[in-house]
Amino acid sequence: MCFQNEHIPLMEKSRDTYATYPKYLVSEFATITYAKNRGQNNEAVINKAPYPGLTDTIRSGKEP
Repeated sequence: MCFQNEHIPLMEKSRDTYATYPKYLVSEFATITYAKNRGQNNEAVINKAPYPGLTDTIRSGKEP
């Protein structure tokens, strides 16, 4: 493990010298439908695939 501070000059030089991953702006966005703190490492949070009407179920206040 090391601190990045020691390597910043090399990182800046590499950034300016070499090509990086393709950069593009994705002009998409989404509305956050449901936000609730379920705690860490809770496997029950996402335990099934999305289904038709899932967002309607969530918006109506029912548990998905």
